[in-house]
Amino acid sequence: MSESRAVPNSTESVATGPAVALVMKLGGTVDAGVVSRLASRLASDQMVATWAVSDSKQLNVLRNVKPAGRELALDVSEISELRIATEKLAQLQETSKVESLLASETQLRRYVALASGANITAALVEDAASKGPRQAGPGLWRFATGIEFPIEASWPRLFSSRSAKSVSDVATGGVAAVKIDMQKLAGSSAGQKQVDRLLTKLAWAQNNGTVVTTLSDLAAIYAARTEVRPQRSILRAA
Repeated sequence: MSESRAVPNSTESVATGPAVALVMKLGGTVDAGVVSRLASRLASDQMVATWAVSDSKQLNVLRNVKPAGRELALDVSEISELRIATEKLAQLQETSKVESLLASETQLRRYVALASGANITAALVEDAASKGPRQAGPGLWRFATGIEFPIEASWPRLFSSRSAKSVSDVATGGVAAVKIDMQKLAGSSAGQKQVDRLLTKLAWAQNNGTVVTTLSDLAAIYAARTEVRPQRSILRAA
């Protein structure tokens, strides 16, 4: 099942302003109540997100909730064999369009050909050695997790009230990826309060020039920003 979503167009804010991909990792045993609550919150704030699932069971929970404006990612962070990852991807593709990956740095190198064959354009790496976005393969952009929620450390400047740009303080190159691990939210009132605060800040930032989007759209934005343009010759005509 492929859901339609609002896709950023070629505006000045997309071209130059901060851009943040919001990634929701279902992970392990899925709490449908947590998924439903977050989906409702995103809908009320008119924000889109990438939802990462590792199997058809997690996908079914997501389909029952029907979050608006969703993008689907295959979570291969705990899959060590290419054969199994290929099978999982094929199962998801029977009913849905998979547009991005969630993986470790090592796994992503292993799965570049798989992603390319499935027209996947973006990947989020959870244990990145370097934070900057880079091209991992033909048409595949790799982003590092800027910050993961819930967190135990003190709040980063992400929650500063200075300006909309504070949301991209975790970014490199003007773009960032924020991941919410929903398995850690189950039964954690403190974690849910953190995420509520995060979404409130992101909604405010979105209304003040920050693009809050999906992984594949972040890849499209970053690719557009880094296109090589023809350089003017510094030689004057004789």
